Amino acid sequence: MFDTCEMRELVFVYGSLKVGFYNHSVMKAAGGTFVECAVTDEAIYSMADMGAYPAVIEGGKHYILGEVYDVVDISVLDGLEGHPFLYERKQIRFKGLGLVWVYLYVDAHHIDLSRLVGEEWRRFHQEGRQEGVYEYP
Repeated sequence: MFDTCEMRELVFVYGSLKVGFYNHSVMKAAGGTFVECAVTDEAIYSMADMGAYPAVIEGGKHYILGEVYDVVDISVLDGLEGHPFLYERKQIRFKGLGLVWVYLYVDAHHIDLSRLVGEEWRRFHQEGRQEGVYEYP
């Protein structure tokens, strides 16, 4: 009876998996369907630019802005994110959504704190690093 049901997971993304960025096709391959734009409930994070992608760690004074997707095959995202070695998938609470998966960078000691970007990587990415077209789905 349950073998035809798909297990789905809510996943919060804040970098290259967002719409308009180069890894969004991986989100599509994972069966990701856009749910809504979201912001973390607590301002307890730091986000750094790692070059081609951002890294978020716990410990800081920022909210993180991103997008939430309903994902069919989370293992596809785990592969891209290097879970559990590069990024660890952890559930955090979002208002109106409950617990949602987010990928947090594992080795905070390798983050260049001079490259902190604040709350939203898209703005940083578009203003200085690369051009990108952005439209909400």
